[in-house]
Amino acid sequence: MVFVAVFSSPAAVALDSGPYSLRQLTEVWLDEVCGPGEGACLVQLMGSTRKHSRSQVEAELRSLRTRENHCSWAILDNLSGEFLGVVQLTNFEHSKNSMNLAMVLSSERYQDRGIGTAVIDAVLTYAFDGIHLSSVLASVSLNNTRALRLAEKLGFASGRQYNRAGERHQRLFIDKLRFIAAMSERLMGENLDTGKWKFGFDSGKRRAGLCDHTNSRISLSRHMAQLHAVDQSRQVMYHEIAHALAGAKHGHDAQWLRIATDLGYRNERINSREVDERHAKWLGRCPNGHEYFRYRKPTRVSSCSKCSRNYDDRFRIVWEQR
Repeated sequence: MVFVAVFSSPAAVALDSGPYSLRQLTEVWLDEVCGPGEGACLVQLMGSTRKHSRSQVEAELRSLRTRENHCSWAILDNLSGEFLGVVQLTNFEHSKNSMNLAMVLSSERYQDRGIGTAVIDAVLTYAFDGIHLSSVLASVSLNNTRALRLAEKLGFASGRQYNRAGERHQRLFIDKLRFIAAMSERLMGENLDTGKWKFGFDSGKRRAGLCDHTNSRISLSRHMAQLHAVDQSRQVMYHEIAHALAGAKHGHDAQWLRIATDLGYRNERINSREVDERHAKWLGRCPNGHEYFRYRKPTRVSSCSKCSRNYDDRFRIVWEQR
């Protein structure tokens, strides 16, 4: 499977994804990269039709240790230590804050094991949370139906098609919200009847998610999803899916918590301050500089709760419109 899709860093950060590990690709993996047939992963990723000598590939792998705006990982099986393939983020485009994604498995026997889903999920999470890219691009041959299905599953949208080396290719792109939406829909598909339950984003700013029992809809705040880590959105989905499974009458009782915990929910508090700082229209400050945010103009006089538990005019909050 081939995806031919940076930031300034001398090395790829180690990533873990369930039963698989991603470690910086170097000359240590020369024998695997130079293997026969499908094993020539790096050559495929480079999009080259030329033959590469072993010394050329070794030099290329060695250069990856210090190359900027580039991440290349060897995909390893945690149980066996086996080399499974290569995945890369390359070609950082500053104006769009984007990079290209590419992945190759080193043998057909590794297909249909969920490796692509797990690995690309980890890389996209790192792209959006670790190096804060706005989008990730990719390109897939129209003949590669397996890769196209995987791209759709992970949330990639289709762009223009083009010809290369006599073959038709599909351009693809994904941003953080598309990625989170696809992840959310997968989680719902694993636990709920998606013929009944639907997913969407909402404009909430004081809550991260909502389970609407009346309309059978689970939603995430697009503002919080954009600002918070992908894993926090996953936690919110566990929270809301548990509400859907438990039923409206259970609220946050013990049965709901048991269901949520079984799903993977860690019961952690999610901070909305980042959303408030970016979107709230009113900013209040006490004389000691403590800040408060409101979306509507405050109508009551109040004092700083951090400076005094009871109202104290010395710590009165002064509001200004942003």
